[in-house]
Amino acid sequence: MRPSGQNKFTYHIINNFQCATESCAEFNKKVYLNHCLNKNCANIIDSRASKKCTHEGYDKTCGWYICDSCYSCCGTNVITRVIERKQENNQTYNCSPIGHDELKKTFCYHCGDKMKLNKEFYLGQQKIIKSLIDTQQKKFVEHKENKNGFWRFKLNFNAINANQREDGIIRLNSNGFKLSESRTQNHIYFVDHLISIALKCNNVACQTKKYFLRSNQQNGKRFMTNTTI
Repeated sequence: MRPSGQNKFTYHIINNFQCATESCAEFNKKVYLNHCLNKNCANIIDSRASKKCTHEGYDKTCGWYICDSCYSCCGTNVITRVIERKQENNQTYNCSPIGHDELKKTFCYHCGDKMKLNKEFYLGQQKIIKSLIDTQQKKFVEHKENKNGFWRFKLNFNAINANQREDGIIRLNSNGFKLSESRTQNHIYFVDHLISIALKCNNVACQTKKYFLRSNQQNGKRFMTNTTI
């Protein structure tokens, strides 16, 4: 791959590349490569794997490539920097000045259409959290803490029988909780509440109809606040 021109309005001056191998089927085809604009995500965005978001009322060229890891696309702070740089060069910005992070909209990187939150999944996750913080679960729940809305539990599966233990692990895993078994004690699990919400693409023709997102406090977009139910 070799650089293809410069873009002085983005963080990296060079983010467009093209294949330099003449025998390649993708020879001279432009490819956009950049790091995700979400500061909590270390993913590399590749235009070969991602589509662009769309801003209602604006030209389709105003879209930003969608991260295939955390689903971020554009934020007002990044757009503001582009506007300022264009003004410095006596150019105008004819796209939306407000990013989708602030508009609370999420888009499918696979097809570019809007995505919606699976309300039933979200409510089911909250139901489990409520049951774990119930004072009647004292023997089963050895410890619980809440940091900025993210719950962490220490669960003693020795307090329940084998069948209940298996069902409980399956239920937690399938509802967006991360389980880590203690290295020193069998059947003692540390359970992290991830903002891992099932999203569905509005495009019925989309090949990928459901996504489970690995969002947590350190990595990923917080869909609980950035996606409309």
